[in-house]
Amino acid sequence: MSSKLLTGPAVEPLSLDEAKTFLRVEHSDDDQVIGALIASARMHVEAQAKIALITQSWRMVFDCWPHHGRIVVRPGPLKALSAVRVYDIDGNPHIVDTQAFVPDFGASTLYGVNSGLGRSGKVLRRALKLPDNSSAVTEAVIAATRSIDPRLLIVAICDERLHFLQSLKTWTVFGAGWGRRVADVKSAAVAMAADARVVAHGK
Repeated sequence: MSSKLLTGPAVEPLSLDEAKTFLRVEHSDDDQVIGALIASARMHVEAQAKIALITQSWRMVFDCWPHHGRIVVRPGPLKALSAVRVYDIDGNPHIVDTQAFVPDFGASTLYGVNSGLGRSGKVLRRALKLPDNSSAVTEAVIAATRSIDPRLLIVAICDERLHFLQSLKTWTVFGAGWGRRVADVKSAAVAMAADARVVAHGK
């Protein structure tokens, strides 16, 4: 992964006047030098801490799509995602809708090809054969969840997830990896649910 600065900050964390006041400099002969030192100090802190102190525009480049679907933004923290482009094996570019990502602004992480929290509640309702006119997980939804074999619920959710991924325009590019990921998640989750039932019955 590499990051390239596209647009630097419009201002520095410390203004020239603030720096001159701190240094007790009253003339303007060294304004250019002091300004350069302010910028250098900011860049040094950002490089060491891997954070951006002032809003900037960066381009991140990856050799491959992260297998876990999470993109850690460096430098952070993330403020907005403006565009995403991926390339297939032949080098052809494909534009990915930024709405397909769920930013975690606190952790400076992008969760790729995610449908968001709103859709997750509706998926759960559909898997439980309940009306999906709301994404709220109410007491009725929780009660329905408790009444169904968790393995059946896992399979239903994963099957819908796979169907959603297959509907994306970039399925032809990333479908093989996405399909394996959904299958792995379903297999692991069903196994954990089965183990939990054995423990529960054992008690």
